Amino acid sequence: LAGHQRGDRPGVVTALVAELSSQGSGDSTAAHTGGEIWARSLVSSGRLRPVDDPEAAVAQVAGLADELGFAVATEPLGDRIYLRCCPYADLVDELPQTCTLHLGLLQAAFTQVGGGVTIEEIAMNIRPGVCLVRLHRPDLGPGTSIGPAVGRRARKDHR
Repeated sequence: LAGHQRGDRPGVVTALVAELSSQGSGDSTAAHTGGEIWARSLVSSGRLRPVDDPEAAVAQVAGLADELGFAVATEPLGDRIYLRCCPYADLVDELPQTCTLHLGLLQAAFTQVGGGVTIEEIAMNIRPGVCLVRLHRPDLGPGTSIGPAVGRRARKDHR
């Protein structure tokens, strides 16, 4: 898969997912494994490179998803990746393993590049055609939170 041009990928992914679906009667394990194999091939071909920095890991994997046609956007903290346009959206109803294949690809890509970034979850179709990849980054802490009641006096009911 790594050697195909961008325009060839939808056909290759469609064929791969269809084959995986025919083998497993809906089992998504094979699709996830296919995504992992795909990520390893991207490393061995030099397309993904190991890094130590979480920022570089997010940039590299987000860039990969963008090249695959997902129209990627990231948050300023780099803890979320928005996949704003799925080039495989028309396949998902018929072949839901398409999403599992891409989850396997992205998870394994983060593992392969390093930087300590992991996927917490992918929220699919948070808006039509938009998926959200929530990331755990070792360089981001919980921070300090304040709520709207801070600095305000509690109101007493004077009825």
